[in-house]
Amino acid sequence: MNFDSNFFQAVLQNVADGIVACDENGILIFFNSALEQIHDKPLKPLRPDEWAQHYNLYYPDGSGLMKTEDVPLYRAWKGEKVENIEMLIIPGEGERKFVYASGGQIKNAEGKVMGAVVNMHDISEINEANKRLNEIRHFTEKISDVTPGLITVFNGVTGKYRYVNKAASTIFGYTARDILTGGFEFVVSLIHPEDVSKILEENQKAIAVANEKYPDYNDNDAVEFEYRMKHKNGEYIWVHTYGVVFGRDKNNSVEEILNITVDITERKNAELRALQSKISEDYFRDLADQSPFMVWKVDDKGLCTYVNKPWSDFTGLSFEESLNLGWGKAFHPDDAEAEYEKFMSCFNQSKPYHSKFRLKTKDGEYRWVLAQSNPLQQKEKGYIGSLTDITEQEAAQEATKLLMQRKDEFISMASHELKTPVTSLKAFTQILQMTFEQEGHTVASDMLIKMDKQINKLTRLITDLLDASKANAGQMEMQYDKDRFDFNELLKEISDEMQRTSQTHTIELNLTDTKTVVGDKNRIGQVITNLISNAIKYSPDADCIVITTSHDNDKIKCCVQDFGIGIPEQEQPKLFTRFFRVTNDNVNTYPGLGLGLYITNEIVKRHSGSIDFKSKEGKGSTFCFSLPLKSRQ
Repeated sequence: MNFDSNFFQAVLQNVADGIVACDENGILIFFNSALEQIHDKPLKPLRPDEWAQHYNLYYPDGSGLMKTEDVPLYRAWKGEKVENIEMLIIPGEGERKFVYASGGQIKNAEGKVMGAVVNMHDISEINEANKRLNEIRHFTEKISDVTPGLITVFNGVTGKYRYVNKAASTIFGYTARDILTGGFEFVVSLIHPEDVSKILEENQKAIAVANEKYPDYNDNDAVEFEYRMKHKNGEYIWVHTYGVVFGRDKNNSVEEILNITVDITERKNAELRALQSKISEDYFRDLADQSPFMVWKVDDKGLCTYVNKPWSDFTGLSFEESLNLGWGKAFHPDDAEAEYEKFMSCFNQSKPYHSKFRLKTKDGEYRWVLAQSNPLQQKEKGYIGSLTDITEQEAAQEATKLLMQRKDEFISMASHELKTPVTSLKAFTQILQMTFEQEGHTVASDMLIKMDKQINKLTRLITDLLDASKANAGQMEMQYDKDRFDFNELLKEISDEMQRTSQTHTIELNLTDTKTVVGDKNRIGQVITNLISNAIKYSPDADCIVITTSHDNDKIKCCVQDFGIGIPEQEQPKLFTRFFRVTNDNVNTYPGLGLGLYITNEIVKRHSGSIDFKSKEGKGSTFCFSLPLKSRQ
């Protein structure tokens, strides 16, 4: 089969990667369409010493224009085999692009050098995705390493652990590397011989349930095991493991499991001490009095028949004062009635009782305690349980809440503080750009135009952070009766503006009769902008966005439909959560902080409106919001 030069020319023009070639004298002779898009410039027959300046070829770190001898095409022309040389291209308009360049000399059948050719593969999105992924991974590992429980990610296919946090040495005495190297077989070897077969059997059952996709099963549902494992010092400790599905393969079978394991030895020992129903009463009391926990027992009527010494030391109530209903004197007045009802509900159903409440100490201070109890299984009926002082743990939780509050305050403060200098920076940039442009400094002017675009992105980021912080605190500035405006007119204005900036999508409007809306026009415009922007961003392979409106006597409804990647069903309930982004390999390639839909939802709710959506993964999404036609009361 013979192909003429026109055929090969057409093939090269339709290749997704950029292709450039020079002749034997080093003069540029070919650009395909993809490379023209990368450079935002057409082919020009330039010499090698003109390439970098004309086509804005920079070193990957952006430190400066590439020297002629470092340009991949020049190196190929000189006889070097070029493979995956990273290069930064900053076109006159648009985003900077990172590319991998590979190529070599072009020789004829006799071996004579006819020129050189280089292929350029755009890796800009990959670079950005890897950067964000590394940031998330670093943040996650920091949190994991300060968590007291052992956290592991186990791959059931390879039998190896993909991740083990530092708590391994604290709980088992072994390092994370010991577990990563030893894998599943090493961990199984540590399980107590009396527990290993049961744990393996229950684990296989749990995986089978997950793989069968039982109607009641959710990947976030935890499977829990309690068993004994050997510490490096040779002693067995009790552990409690929570396991959830962490990843599935292309056939939707369980591939990775996230396990969180905590040391419950003290709790199990306490339970063991507290549940020795067959020992003598004196031995039981001696044992209970030596326990670090407060131990109590009630009869088949729910009346207290026993408290140990730690109880009396803690509450100041003697053994006799605590009998029958006397121990209720130590309960906080706000907790007593609710806890009694909760306990009696468990008591009447012979179910374990677990709760947290406040007890008054002998010093008059109220402290939080954790109650754990089980029904007696012997001839003697009733309940036996323990109380553990958890005041410090509760204080730690409150401190965490306060820390989150201060984080929001910091974001708000930082956003405010950044807004003024960024505004000034933008003004100075625009003044400098106009000055350089008037003086004929085109390169400097172009650079300042690009700088201004980056400042605009930073401004939008600061605005989103500030809006999210205010929305979370219920302080988002909004003037609900500020404007009376034509809804369709606002919609057309915004869609026309976004159509001018979008080269890939056509925005199709299907609007009903217009209506007048009362509200904050700028904020409602922000809602429309966010939805259209998301529709374009998350439908890279589509070329159309459809916007429709409808109304009745009470409200007007606007829907924005795309035909893009869609949203996985399991992620949809969390879509309007602050900082939430869908955990999907494809979605992670799109920039953003996960604030747009959160802010959009807050604006709509504060206008007494509603927002919902329908989405199917791989098919696209439709977001709709409704606003009342009457002013907000």
